[in-house]
Amino acid sequence: MSSAELIQAVRRRKGLTQSQLARRAGTTQSAISRIERGVESPTVDRLADLLRAMGEHLDLGSTAIDPWADEEDLAADRRRGPADRLADGIALATFITELAGSARKAPA
Repeated sequence: MSSAELIQAVRRRKGLTQSQLARRAGTTQSAISRIERGVESPTVDRLADLLRAMGEHLDLGSTAIDPWADEEDLAADRRRGPADRLADGIALATFITELAGSARKAPA
């Protein structure tokens, strides 16, 4: 989810208009509109400020891609195209679905 989508989703969930959020955050409605349309990308601090104005907390973290991957593996992964990545994702989803189905059928 992009910062634009996040701000818009939280604002709507809270039942706020862009103008109301702007007043709470000390900015203008047009600035909120630019952020939500993706015309302007807020800094992490600005994103946190906007969320705080809506009673939310920005929680950032990171996870390792693969603890066993070396630089060569990562470089090979970066060279793969979107179609290959999508095919792998579909294959994984199919495998998990089949695995879950066979687990339900297994005798107790």
